[in-house]
Amino acid sequence: MGVAESSGSSQNVTGPTAIRVHDANPLLYTTPQEHMIIQPYWVLIVQLFVKQIIANRVWNRIRHNTWATTQEIAMGRIVLMLQIAYLKAKKSILESVRTARQHQTTTTSKSPTLKQTTINFFKDTFTSPQSLLDRAASAGSNDFSTLRSNIDELDDEIEQKKNEIESSQKKREELSRRLQLDIFDLLVHCLPLLGQTIWYFYLQSKCMSAEQASTWNCYNVFGYRLYNYVFTSYCAFFWLTMMKLPIYVDSERNTNETNDKNLRSGWQKCIDVLRKIEFHASFWSSCITIIVVGVPIAPYLLTNVIPMACTYTFICIIYIVLWLSALLFCRILVTIPLINKLLFGILEDILKEYKHFYAPYLMFLFTILTLPILFTTFFNYSQYVYYSNNLFNTMTYEFDSRNTATYFRGLQSSASNTFHTVLFFI
Repeated sequence: MGVAESSGSSQNVTGPTAIRVHDANPLLYTTPQEHMIIQPYWVLIVQLFVKQIIANRVWNRIRHNTWATTQEIAMGRIVLMLQIAYLKAKKSILESVRTARQHQTTTTSKSPTLKQTTINFFKDTFTSPQSLLDRAASAGSNDFSTLRSNIDELDDEIEQKKNEIESSQKKREELSRRLQLDIFDLLVHCLPLLGQTIWYFYLQSKCMSAEQASTWNCYNVFGYRLYNYVFTSYCAFFWLTMMKLPIYVDSERNTNETNDKNLRSGWQKCIDVLRKIEFHASFWSSCITIIVVGVPIAPYLLTNVIPMACTYTFICIIYIVLWLSALLFCRILVTIPLINKLLFGILEDILKEYKHFYAPYLMFLFTILTLPILFTTFFNYSQYVYYSNNLFNTMTYEFDSRNTATYFRGLQSSASNTFHTVLFFI
């Protein structure tokens, strides 16, 4: 009996795939539906917003006394690094100009004597008019005064750049201290991702016993679960770890090299031990999570995501247009003082003339939150296109698989589905 005949209504939807769909991975509807129901797009966005924006801000406020997210702190630090590089370049140019002016001043300071000698020669020889000779003699003196004044102004500018560099370096070090692996990474990122991935490995061990199971179908259904429940959170976690790890490892090395343990009190030593335990627990759990979760996810980029991205090129173009529009919007927001203070408080650490650098880097946050959703959608398309479905019907079926009513019915009927949704939220 065909799939369509197994349902009383051609419009019925019991899981991720409409019952009327023939040309799709059959395991999407022959395996237990409590393990296959996926979130509507709006739920996916809300989950990412709660986890990456709200929870992260609250934790950073408690731990680091800032409302900025970790991504914003990291981007602010990068902009400060650019700011320091530009300031050092300007300072170097000013110093080169000052050296050249100083050399010119030395030459000019001697020229009045030469001019006066020439004047005396002409005065004695040809009895030239005295007023013309006096003006010629004073010209060298005026040039010397102007150059001397310019050098003083250059000294002031060089000192200003030096102070700005020192201030920027202190602010960068302060932001670096806020980018540290801590218990938040262990409890909110590593454990949920590891738990969900191990659970899906367990479900995969039973795949070959399902109806219409095959190696190819089971391979795809495993990716379907990973990309719809793990992938978006993993991407955010991966980039956060990549931004934190080098900074924190360097800070730990510097701390070990500079601290004199004999001069620290017993309470301070106890805090150091706890921080070291926290660091190693977070560090090793992050490394394990990156490997254990990343290894099974990576092959699907080649076999499913990239081919679908090439097939649906127009969607990629639409995303790029939206990305550029969001970039323009961020550039506008950066120039508004009120919005600047409310949303981008980290910009207070950046000089006015360098704040425009922050908008492109702010788009990195937009990208790591939205691009994984696009990749997940491309993967889901492959579950229809690879089974001979129409390209445009595939888009409709994928959207229908995220039916809100079906999703909430699945939450009510399945404790495991509810549990994984909660894990995704935290």
